[in-house]
Amino acid sequence: MSSFSPMRSAESIGEALSVGLACEYVKDSPLFRQSVSAFETSFATFSPYCEGVVAALRSYNAALVNFEKVQSQLRSAIDGKTKQESRCLFTNSLPNLGNLNESLDGLKQMLDVFGESLRTYRFGIEREVLPIVAQLQKESNMEIERTMISDIALKKEKYEKLLLSTLRNKKRLSEVNEDISSNVNSKILSLRSSYELTRFDLVKQLNCLDSQKKIKLTEVCCNFSSLLQQLQASLFRTDEKIASKLEQLPEAQRILERNEKLWSGTRSRLEAEIVGCLPPPGSPLGAFSPGERLIDLPPEGCLFSAQLTTEVLSAGMCSFELL
Repeated sequence: MSSFSPMRSAESIGEALSVGLACEYVKDSPLFRQSVSAFETSFATFSPYCEGVVAALRSYNAALVNFEKVQSQLRSAIDGKTKQESRCLFTNSLPNLGNLNESLDGLKQMLDVFGESLRTYRFGIEREVLPIVAQLQKESNMEIERTMISDIALKKEKYEKLLLSTLRNKKRLSEVNEDISSNVNSKILSLRSSYELTRFDLVKQLNCLDSQKKIKLTEVCCNFSSLLQQLQASLFRTDEKIASKLEQLPEAQRILERNEKLWSGTRSRLEAEIVGCLPPPGSPLGAFSPGERLIDLPPEGCLFSAQLTTEVLSAGMCSFELL
């Protein structure tokens, strides 16, 4: 049986309650009062701890809001503010990397998905984490428990005072009316009962407070962990088209390095062709380069014709010239 029942023995109940006790209910003694005081001292910093966590969570969520705004600005910047900016992204280079606009669109979609996940994450903290810690902070100020400790001290004082008075006047009370003696005994019993039950209630309250702390903070950890896992899944979600292009980047870099060498070689050939179109060194003014024919002479004198054959054409233009 999991709940209390009169059929359960005191031993089985005590065994069930004994696991993980923060404070034991034993006969009143200096040791008992010391254990209550130790619990009160250790728990005194828990409310400020919760207060600090609440403040940090609120700052954290405020930072997430700012991050969302900055990410939205980044997304807009990638999209381009004007059509002119969008046109500047057009390129025909390195076909193996596909369409650049498609890659940028994929990135924007990923930012949109991540932004939505970030909002879900932030709302989750506001709904599933922050309220729990805030409630713990409110409930862990120990106002009720401190009131109970004060009540116990007062009830103990009244009980002991009446008990001592009764013991001192025991002989006189035995000689008076039996009803008076009975009333005194009843009052002593009532004071002791109130005192002991309040002491028991305090021990129960302290242990429940300690257990509640663990349950709620564990719930916070579980909720926060779940939210982080969802955000992490979104963060590591990739666009298949962009992922495939990642494999092509080393080849694109190799092509670029090859092309740089080809450009340099073509430049050297062009330079040689230009130099070959010049008159030999030391030639008189107006001399022609070998094999060159005169063109229409302007008034200022003779020129040579530099008919260059070096060209670098696009693949489409090369195909057109072959037709």
